[in-house]
Amino acid sequence: MKYLKRYNEELKSDVYRSAAKQLQSDHPPRAAALLQHAEYIENQEKIEKARLETERKAAEWEQAKARSKDFGMFNVTITRGSVTNEVITGNFYLQMAVESDWFKDSLVDWISDGMNWSMGINFEFGLVPADEETYLAFQNESNSQIKYLINNWTQSSILWLNRMWITLVDNDLEHYVSVSEFEDKDGFEFIFNSRQDSKRFIDLLSKTLTGEKNWSSWMIKEGEATVCNELKNSIIIDEKRWTNLLGRFYYRERLGALENLIIDFESICGIEFDESLEPVEVIEQAINYTNRNGLPLPNSWPKNPFTEDLYLKVLENVKRVSHNKFYRTV
Repeated sequence: MKYLKRYNEELKSDVYRSAAKQLQSDHPPRAAALLQHAEYIENQEKIEKARLETERKAAEWEQAKARSKDFGMFNVTITRGSVTNEVITGNFYLQMAVESDWFKDSLVDWISDGMNWSMGINFEFGLVPADEETYLAFQNESNSQIKYLINNWTQSSILWLNRMWITLVDNDLEHYVSVSEFEDKDGFEFIFNSRQDSKRFIDLLSKTLTGEKNWSSWMIKEGEATVCNELKNSIIIDEKRWTNLLGRFYYRERLGALENLIIDFESICGIEFDESLEPVEVIEQAINYTNRNGLPLPNSWPKNPFTEDLYLKVLENVKRVSHNKFYRTV
């Protein structure tokens, strides 16, 4: 305590509590005074912590706004369960993300399971409060639904709320591109309050996927990539990688089918391949041979549906999607 008097410093509340505990037996009045002061300091600490947290959130919000405002402001309503159950209405900037890591993991599961279900990719969309009124409404944690959203789906002042599922390939390995409506999270979703905003959303998404805009560029270091390239790198798979994926995850459980496939390739190519090679290397060699010589692939070879043509079909379907899917009509 002599240092406290000497330097006029304020200590942490725990220090006063510890001192009060030591004085409790021999100096009860002093202990009580220290304990009372500890409670005061603890309260001040809470106030300061809350102030710093408020400042941190405000700075984070300003950064999120700066990264998002170039793509325009949208008036949306967040609902839960139905379009009539409003949680909040306000002005927001939007952000998006391609769930490329999720796609890569799902692709492995899809191939391992025999490619017998439809495969697709998710886009995720986030909201950034665009004005102070909307921002302050989101700080109202007395509203249990807003508090739930903040605690579960908000990251760096962006509320990641809606998903859009794009089906790419059906279980016959044929292109079957379709764009879903918004998918909710725990019953929460946002919807546009005007046809104009809904149309602007589709236009922005379409131009982002073609590379005309780089919506969500805040997620990617400048000069490294665009959302367009991220989508392409996810859903366009070259033959070498396709062969490797099949060998590692499809034929690993189907060695008999792999042996028959090699026989089919040898029949088409009219040669025998090196048996000392790993089966996947044999398949890669066989595919290169058929390509060089203009020969067809055997019917038993699962064709690669993840081509440039698939990417073009995604662009075409996004452009044609009806904005009414995302517009609040109630």
